[in-house]
Amino acid sequence: MTEKTDIRDSDEKVVEIEMERLRTFTNHPFKVIGDSQMIELQDSIKKYAAERLGYKKIPVIIRMMQDDEAVVTMVDSNLQREQITPSEKAYAYKMKYDAIKKKEQQEIIDAMEATQCTPSLSQAIRIKKLSEAGKLTESEAEGILGEIKQKEADRVVFKNEQLYRFFPPTYTSEPMRREILEILKSWRNSNWI
Repeated sequence: MTEKTDIRDSDEKVVEIEMERLRTFTNHPFKVIGDSQMIELQDSIKKYAAERLGYKKIPVIIRMMQDDEAVVTMVDSNLQREQITPSEKAYAYKMKYDAIKKKEQQEIIDAMEATQCTPSLSQAIRIKKLSEAGKLTESEAEGILGEIKQKEADRVVFKNEQLYRFFPPTYTSEPMRREILEILKSWRNSNWI
């Protein structure tokens, strides 16, 4: 006898919800045909074919996901099916590819905002190689973007978090910059004369 392993996250639990609360997945690429294979499938997984068996509620696991995460999960969950047409498979892979690319682009944007930097050509090439290898994460992008660029070796850089504690919460970066320059001018005039 094989033991079932629970693949749910520790904060997930099975809940029963009413059938009418279920919604279809927008732009779902897979078609369901009510043939003999579907009847066999209904018999083998009764808890998932609940509506046709007369159940009013069904057991579900609810996961909080971003749209792109849901697309990847939906595609991965359905690609093991035996009867998938080539067009369904192609559309599903395109949906997954688009979702992954969109997520990576957002990670790069978030890393650029966190480091207040845009990538140099060499940094962009390294980020692209990581992306193509499927190894790009926001922290990887931040690490690359946070490196000192050759042209910027003589620059003094402060992260916003380092400066915010010295200014009122209403200050944006431009008033902070002006105030810092005024303080430095005043300090120079009082100490260098």
